[in-house]
Amino acid sequence: MVLLTSDFTAFLNDFPDLEEEILRCKQTQDLDAKRDRDRTSEDETADNGASRRRLLRRLTRRSSNDAQVESTLRQSTATYATLSPFTPTPTTTLTQQSYIDLGELKVQLLKDKSDILLLRSEFLIHLWKAGGRLERRQALPKEAFFMGSISSGTRAIIVLSYAWIAKEHPDPNAWHLSILAPLLQRFTKAYGRAAVFIDYCCMFQMPYANDYERDAFTSSLSCLKYLYAHQHTWVWCLKKLPQSVAVAYNDRGWPHFEQSISVWIKDRSKRLDLSLLTMAPTQVNDFYKDVERVCIAERPQLVTPSRFGEQLQHKVFTNNADHQMVVDLYERTFDQVMRNVRDLDFRGFQWTKLDVLVEALEFAQPPALRRLLLHGNTVSEEQKARLLKLLGPTGQLGFDDA
Repeated sequence: MVLLTSDFTAFLNDFPDLEEEILRCKQTQDLDAKRDRDRTSEDETADNGASRRRLLRRLTRRSSNDAQVESTLRQSTATYATLSPFTPTPTTTLTQQSYIDLGELKVQLLKDKSDILLLRSEFLIHLWKAGGRLERRQALPKEAFFMGSISSGTRAIIVLSYAWIAKEHPDPNAWHLSILAPLLQRFTKAYGRAAVFIDYCCMFQMPYANDYERDAFTSSLSCLKYLYAHQHTWVWCLKKLPQSVAVAYNDRGWPHFEQSISVWIKDRSKRLDLSLLTMAPTQVNDFYKDVERVCIAERPQLVTPSRFGEQLQHKVFTNNADHQMVVDLYERTFDQVMRNVRDLDFRGFQWTKLDVLVEALEFAQPPALRRLLLHGNTVSEEQKARLLKLLGPTGQLGFDDA
């Protein structure tokens, strides 16, 4: 049962067609077919009705009790005009827009000679069904790429974190694609189509046809931080590998970077570890129940750049020259996010020791930080005192009472 607040009742008065769906917590089954009838126009036109339904369905299904539903809906409807259907509860904000605004993200992907395109989810699904495999960007047809606006909220952005299976090709036998595509199929049925980032397909790859492609690839590497750290992108970690692959996902340098920066300001439901699936991807029926609830990735604590560099010493790179580049990229990302962050929400991660987090925050001295939520973690009295000093007299520190 859903409890309706007065604010939410007013919302229903404006959108009466949503009431039955909300109360029954049912998924709308005909959205996918509707979008298929006009793929091109959907790229440019926001489907506001479907966006509202996706948001409200997600809020109602996630609630474990009526009180939680009421609280979540009250907060979301109060700020609905500024939320996209893929916006988490707005507890993490930054003064710098590159990590929280989807329109600014698109600017960064094409800035300073970088050139990153995103794939249509429907193209990847079709490729898998046709028995194909991923190809490098230069070999893909133009219809593979999503060229519409990403700021309107019509498409979720899914960023893949995975390990290359071979140096010559990241997925020669469609191992990763056979996991990704059927899950995308279920995701789009629940939340609408997505724009997907896969490095091999979305950035220029060797052999380069000209200097532009080579320079664009180099410049694009520095933009990866926006894709993985952004508050509103999904990060899907494909950790499973064929037995013939010697180096595991968690032992790789680039995946370690991608995991590390994707935990700071992203809603926990948007960072998925697909190795936690309890069924074959083709057997998934309900994306929220079978994937989202099951595959929430472990969330490591924020670490200083120096500590990250120490961790990276034990990771493997296909190209050893990438090691220092990744260290530098982490440091720049850490500085940009911490310099601008206003709120950090680390509730419910069951961290029993916060030494690493406190060290990182004291190192960063984030000037705009005003609220730090640590409920559901063990915070010592000494750590509370240090964090309160960091936040200043007007800051807010949230933790569980002893």
